[in-house]
Amino acid sequence: MQYYQKALLEAQEGGDPEARSARLQERIVAYRAQLAPLLPLLSESGCDFFQQINLRGGLLLAFSFGDGLDTRRHNLDAFDETYRRLRAELQVLSAGRDAIYTLRYTTLRLCTVDAPAGAPDTEGAPGPLGDWQYDELTDAGEAFFRHEIQFVSGATVLLEFRHFSYRKEVV
Repeated sequence: MQYYQKALLEAQEGGDPEARSARLQERIVAYRAQLAPLLPLLSESGCDFFQQINLRGGLLLAFSFGDGLDTRRHNLDAFDETYRRLRAELQVLSAGRDAIYTLRYTTLRLCTVDAPAGAPDTEGAPGPLGDWQYDELTDAGEAFFRHEIQFVSGATVLLEFRHFSYRKEVV
Protein backbone atom coordinates (compact mmCIF):
# COMPACT_ATOMS: atom_id res chain seq x y z
CA MET A 1 0.00 0.00 0.00
CA GLN A 2 1.53 3.23 -1.14
CA TYR A 3 -1.16 5.71 -0.14
CA TYR A 4 -3.77 4.63 2.38
CA GLN A 5 -1.45 2.52 4.54
CA LYS A 6 0.81 5.50 5.19
CA ALA A 7 -2.21 7.69 5.97
CA LEU A 8 -3.50 5.08 8.43
CA LEU A 9 -0.15 4.85 10.22
CA GLU A 10 0.12 8.63 10.43
CA ALA A 11 -3.37 8.83 11.92
CA GLN A 12 -2.37 6.36 14.65
CA GLU A 13 0.64 8.48 15.60
CA GLY A 14 -1.62 11.15 17.03
CA GLY A 15 -0.82 14.83 16.83
CA ASP A 16 -2.93 17.67 15.61
CA PRO A 17 -6.23 16.36 14.13
CA GLU A 18 -6.31 19.11 11.51
CA ALA A 19 -2.78 18.30 10.37
CA ARG A 20 -3.64 14.56 10.20
CA SER A 21 -6.74 15.35 8.17
CA ALA A 22 -4.72 17.52 5.79
CA ARG A 23 -2.12 14.74 5.32
CA LEU A 24 -4.89 12.22 4.63
CA GLN A 25 -6.40 14.54 2.02
CA GLU A 26 -2.95 14.93 0.41
CA ARG A 27 -2.61 11.13 0.19
CA ILE A 28 -6.10 10.80 -1.32
CA VAL A 29 -5.28 13.45 -3.94
CA ALA A 30 -1.97 11.70 -4.73
CA TYR A 31 -3.72 8.32 -5.05
CA ARG A 32 -6.37 9.71 -7.39
CA ALA A 33 -3.70 11.45 -9.48
CA GLN A 34 -1.83 8.17 -10.08
CA LEU A 35 -5.15 6.35 -10.68
CA ALA A 36 -6.39 8.74 -13.38
CA PRO A 37 -4.06 7.56 -16.21
CA LEU A 38 -4.80 3.90 -15.37
CA LEU A 39 -8.58 4.19 -15.71
CA PRO A 40 -8.71 4.45 -19.54
CA LEU A 41 -6.63 1.25 -19.72
CA LEU A 42 -9.26 -0.75 -17.81
CA SER A 43 -12.44 -2.26 -19.17
CA GLU A 44 -15.62 -0.24 -18.67
CA SER A 45 -16.48 -2.52 -15.75
CA GLY A 46 -13.05 -2.08 -14.19
CA CYS A 47 -13.12 1.67 -14.62
CA ASP A 48 -16.55 1.79 -12.96
CA PHE A 49 -15.39 -0.37 -10.05
CA PHE A 50 -12.18 1.50 -9.24
CA GLN A 51 -13.85 4.91 -9.54
CA GLN A 52 -17.19 4.32 -7.86
CA ILE A 53 -17.33 1.18 -5.72
CA ASN A 54 -16.13 1.33 -2.12
CA LEU A 55 -16.01 -2.03 -0.34
CA ARG A 56 -14.69 -0.64 2.95
CA GLY A 57 -16.37 -2.55 5.77
CA GLY A 58 -17.19 -5.44 3.45
CA LEU A 59 -16.67 -9.10 4.31
CA LEU A 60 -14.55 -11.41 2.12
CA LEU A 61 -16.82 -14.43 1.65
CA ALA A 62 -14.64 -16.44 -0.72
CA PHE A 63 -11.33 -16.29 -2.54
CA SER A 64 -10.81 -18.71 -5.44
CA PHE A 65 -7.57 -19.09 -7.31
CA GLY A 66 -6.63 -21.59 -9.99
CA ASP A 67 -6.17 -22.68 -13.59
CA GLY A 68 -9.74 -23.77 -14.22
CA LEU A 69 -12.14 -21.55 -12.32
CA ASP A 70 -14.60 -21.59 -15.21
CA THR A 71 -14.76 -25.40 -15.32
CA ARG A 72 -17.04 -25.49 -12.31
CA ARG A 73 -19.62 -23.71 -14.44
CA HIS A 74 -19.28 -25.98 -17.45
CA ASN A 75 -19.28 -29.64 -18.34
CA LEU A 76 -16.02 -31.19 -17.11
CA ASP A 77 -16.07 -33.65 -20.04
CA ALA A 78 -15.65 -30.69 -22.39
CA PHE A 79 -12.78 -29.14 -20.40
CA ASP A 80 -9.82 -28.42 -22.68
CA GLU A 81 -6.54 -29.00 -20.83
CA THR A 82 -4.72 -26.74 -23.28
CA TYR A 83 -6.89 -23.76 -22.33
CA ARG A 84 -5.93 -23.49 -18.68
CA ARG A 85 -5.56 -19.91 -17.48
CA LEU A 86 -4.58 -18.70 -14.03
CA ARG A 87 -7.40 -16.61 -12.58
CA ALA A 88 -8.60 -15.31 -9.24
CA GLU A 89 -12.07 -14.50 -8.00
CA LEU A 90 -13.13 -12.76 -4.79
CA GLN A 91 -16.66 -12.60 -3.42
CA VAL A 92 -17.28 -9.71 -1.05
CA LEU A 93 -20.40 -8.95 0.95
CA SER A 94 -20.94 -5.18 1.03
CA ALA A 95 -20.72 -3.26 4.31
CA GLY A 96 -24.48 -2.69 4.15
CA ARG A 97 -24.89 -6.49 3.76
CA ASP A 98 -27.19 -5.82 0.80
CA ALA A 99 -25.00 -6.89 -2.15
CA ILE A 100 -22.37 -9.45 -3.09
CA TYR A 101 -19.60 -8.26 -5.39
CA THR A 102 -17.74 -10.85 -7.45
CA LEU A 103 -14.34 -9.55 -8.55
CA ARG A 104 -12.61 -11.45 -11.39
CA TYR A 105 -8.93 -11.11 -12.26
CA THR A 106 -7.53 -12.73 -15.42
CA THR A 107 -4.13 -12.85 -17.07
CA LEU A 108 -2.81 -13.11 -13.54
CA ARG A 109 0.93 -12.78 -12.97
CA LEU A 110 1.11 -12.58 -9.18
CA CYS A 111 -1.16 -13.44 -6.30
CA THR A 112 -0.02 -13.19 -2.69
CA VAL A 113 -1.92 -13.47 0.55
CA ASP A 114 -0.32 -12.32 3.77
CA ALA A 115 -2.79 -13.28 6.45
CA PRO A 116 -1.66 -12.57 9.98
CA ALA A 117 -5.19 -13.29 11.15
CA GLY A 118 -6.64 -11.67 14.22
CA ALA A 119 -6.17 -12.76 17.83
CA PRO A 120 -6.85 -16.46 18.46
CA ASP A 121 -10.34 -17.44 19.49
CA THR A 122 -11.16 -19.39 22.65
CA GLU A 123 -10.12 -22.66 20.99
CA GLY A 124 -6.76 -21.27 19.81
CA ALA A 125 -7.76 -20.99 16.13
CA PRO A 126 -6.60 -17.85 14.30
CA GLY A 127 -9.07 -15.01 14.29
CA PRO A 128 -10.80 -13.68 11.19
CA LEU A 129 -9.36 -11.43 8.49
CA GLY A 130 -11.78 -8.76 9.56
CA ASP A 131 -13.53 -6.31 7.30
CA TRP A 132 -12.14 -4.90 4.07
CA GLN A 133 -10.30 -1.77 5.15
CA TYR A 134 -8.59 -0.18 2.14
CA ASP A 135 -7.64 -1.06 -1.40
CA GLU A 136 -5.47 0.55 -4.04
CA LEU A 137 -5.05 0.04 -7.76
CA THR A 138 -1.57 0.94 -9.05
CA ASP A 139 0.60 0.34 -12.11
CA ALA A 140 2.60 -2.89 -11.81
CA GLY A 141 4.58 -2.30 -15.01
CA GLU A 142 4.64 -4.26 -18.29
CA ALA A 143 0.92 -3.52 -18.88
CA PHE A 144 -0.12 -5.15 -15.59
CA PHE A 145 -2.19 -3.60 -12.82
CA ARG A 146 -1.70 -4.22 -9.08
CA HIS A 147 -4.72 -4.38 -6.76
CA GLU A 148 -3.76 -4.47 -3.10
CA ILE A 149 -6.40 -5.01 -0.44
CA GLN A 150 -5.89 -4.57 3.29
CA PHE A 151 -8.15 -6.00 5.96
CA VAL A 152 -8.69 -4.75 9.51
CA SER A 153 -6.56 -7.61 10.90
CA GLY A 154 -3.57 -6.40 8.87
CA ALA A 155 -3.94 -9.21 6.34
CA THR A 156 -3.36 -8.23 2.72
CA VAL A 157 -4.18 -9.66 -0.70
CA LEU A 158 -2.10 -8.51 -3.66
CA LEU A 159 -2.98 -9.36 -7.26
CA GLU A 160 -1.14 -8.38 -10.44
CA PHE A 161 -3.29 -8.82 -13.54
CA ARG A 162 -4.15 -7.49 -16.97
CA HIS A 163 -7.93 -7.90 -17.03
CA PHE A 164 -10.53 -7.17 -14.37
CA SER A 165 -14.30 -7.32 -14.22
CA TYR A 166 -16.89 -7.38 -11.49
CA ARG A 167 -20.50 -8.26 -10.98
CA LYS A 168 -22.91 -6.99 -8.32
CA GLU A 169 -25.70 -9.20 -7.03
CA VAL A 170 -28.31 -7.56 -4.79
CA VAL A 171 -29.23 -9.82 -1.87
